[in-house]
Amino acid sequence: MNRTLRWLAWAGTVTLLAFYAHVGMLAAQPQVSHLYRLFYVDKGLRAWNHGKGPVYLLGHELDFREAHPYQSRVGWAYPEEWGTWTDGPVAELHFRVQGLPRSVSMDVNPFVAPQAGLPAQTLRIFANGMAVGEYSLQSAQILRVDLPASAMANGTEFLTLRFEMPQASSPLKLGLSPDARLLGIGVRRFSLN
Repeated sequence: MNRTLRWLAWAGTVTLLAFYAHVGMLAAQPQVSHLYRLFYVDKGLRAWNHGKGPVYLLGHELDFREAHPYQSRVGWAYPEEWGTWTDGPVAELHFRVQGLPRSVSMDVNPFVAPQAGLPAQTLRIFANGMAVGEYSLQSAQILRVDLPASAMANGTEFLTLRFEMPQASSPLKLGLSPDARLLGIGVRRFSLN
C-alpha cells in the first residue's frame, strides 16, 4: 500500500510538472489569431493608466524616432534615427482620445524598389474597422486623411488605426540588403487633428 501511494504521488508530480511546462510554453509563444491578440492588446491599453489607456491630445505631433505607448506590438519595427518602419503587412496604432479627431496627418516614406519590381507601396488605412483611404505611394510625402465622424460612433473614446501594406517586402528577398524585415512604410511624424 505504501509503495502504491508513493508511485501515485510520483506520477501525480510528474503529470503536474508536465502540465506547468506546457502552460509555460504556451504563455511564452502563444499561437493565437491576429484578432485574439488585438483583443488583448486593446484590453491591455484600457487597463494601462488605471483603466484610462494612454491619452492622446488632439494636435500633438508624435515623433516616430521615439517609442510610443500608442504603438501596438504588432507591425512596428524599432525606432531609428529618422523614424520607424512598419514590419509586416499590417501595423496598428491604438489611442484613447480627448475630443473628436477629424483627420490624420502622417509624414511617410514608402519602401519602394523600382529596380527590383516594387515601384509603389499600397497603403490602406482603417479607423475603428472603417476604411478611410487607399493610396499608392511612390515617394516620401505628407498624407492627410479625413476621418468620418461615424468611425467614432457610440461615444467611444478609443481609436484604432490599422495600416495595411499588401506589398510589404524584405530588402533581403529583393536582393538589396541583408535586412530581413518586411518593410511597408516608414513614419517620421504623426498627428490626429
